[in-house]
Amino acid sequence: TNVNDAITLFQNPPTFVQVSPSTVTDFWKLLVFNLKKRDDEREKYERAEENINKTKLQLIKEFDKISPKILNNLAGIWSLILNKSGLEFDVEGANNPIQLTDNLKAYVRLKSSKKTVPYRNLSTGIRNFIFRVGHIYSLYFNRQIDKGFLLVDEPENGLFPDFLFELMETYEKIVIDKNGISNTQIFFATHNPIIAAQFKPFERIILDWTDEGYVKVHKGISPEGDDPNDILKTDFSLRELMGPVGIENWSHYLDLKNQLKKAQSIEDKMVLASEINKLGRLYNFPSQ
Repeated sequence: TNVNDAITLFQNPPTFVQVSPSTVTDFWKLLVFNLKKRDDEREKYERAEENINKTKLQLIKEFDKISPKILNNLAGIWSLILNKSGLEFDVEGANNPIQLTDNLKAYVRLKSSKKTVPYRNLSTGIRNFIFRVGHIYSLYFNRQIDKGFLLVDEPENGLFPDFLFELMETYEKIVIDKNGISNTQIFFATHNPIIAAQFKPFERIILDWTDEGYVKVHKGISPEGDDPNDILKTDFSLRELMGPVGIENWSHYLDLKNQLKKAQSIEDKMVLASEINKLGRLYNFPSQ
């Protein structure tokens, strides 16, 4: 997008926004809008009567203290995500658009060599995640939000498991308004027990089917931060977490232990114990 498109938001800031891979252009428009909005506010600050006798350098330093730079803030948020892949947002190399037809040029780069990495070369999950986070953050940046709702569908899509444990914390950081306050209620729809475990029991609303085909609702049971496998068993009523082969080997494991109790010869006991230990290590079966 370019400056000319972005400044249209001065008259009509968005109050309802869809954030998805198909609306990435709207994210860049918001970024450019926030950059130009800051330029506009700085000009007004420098022209203020009480600042007439100050030098340009004084005015820049004073304004920088009271007005955050969105790209710098975004770099901090994105770095927490990109660092896991050895990447960083090149905030120093970003090109601030000036003329009406200028575009914002911003890049991701390798931390080790500082080589630019095109956005299209990022994995789909990471690319969608950083754009989603950036888009939402740009909506809240330097604005007062008295009431907000954020509805997120399947936030785990396309992400490696190690990204999921800090997901809720990331979303909480990006819905803070200019006063440092969050007046936004966030709703997540997820099938992932790692995500569900990051909520308190009463914050989890589980939907299930009755035998008659109706939807039934109940709140969570497992404590916040519980083992995701426990969440699957208690909250989602999934009694068996192993696949058919695992179940078959568990039965075989129990049978071997029974055989060991009945074995008479030392040789038979050693053969059975060896097979039991092998299965136990392979599947992490309990020793008792």
